[in-house]
Amino acid sequence: MATPPPVRERAGAAMRLWIDLFDEHRILTNASAISFQALKALVPLALFGIALLAVRVNVTQRNVPGARVQRADARALPFADGSFAVVTMVTVLSSLRSRAQRQRVLSEVARVTAPGGAVVVYEPRVPNPFNHRTALVRRGEAPAVGLQTHSSQTLTVIPPLARRLGRLTPKGYGLLARVPLLRTHRLSVLGHIAPSP
Repeated sequence: MATPPPVRERAGAAMRLWIDLFDEHRILTNASAISFQALKALVPLALFGIALLAVRVNVTQRNVPGARVQRADARALPFADGSFAVVTMVTVLSSLRSRAQRQRVLSEVARVTAPGGAVVVYEPRVPNPFNHRTALVRRGEAPAVGLQTHSSQTLTVIPPLARRLGRLTPKGYGLLARVPLLRTHRLSVLGHIAPSP
């Protein structure tokens, strides 16, 4: 199912807000053909990606011409400190079972994010009873590695409900998205915690 226009617009606005602050616009994202295509459409800048699985790297390179994707583990990013204006993570943290693994990823992401840069995180905000392999990520995990939340909003109508809309999606999705209890995911923009004076 394609991302509904209101979600694309809000995500694009959040990305452009932070990217406009940088002269050299470098973005790091978890690599999937879908996230690469979406980011390229929203913000056509220097886009880099990583994926743990070689098959994801191959699919992204095949489906997104010019994609700069490499196989890497987010717990040990192969980039220098402060390399990226923006780092995006789409359901990365919820795929890690332990808090220690999530903390390691957040620490690495904080390291490669430039001072004043942004970390854009999209994760479920409610448990998924149909997928026990995902972990619920608590909002308090980022400050432990020196990141703070600048903005946060709930998104994404309950996916099984949204899929049932069919041809009514253009109008129906927007109406359902107005009901906070029906929004299952959170889009947060994080940044480095400023040092105390």
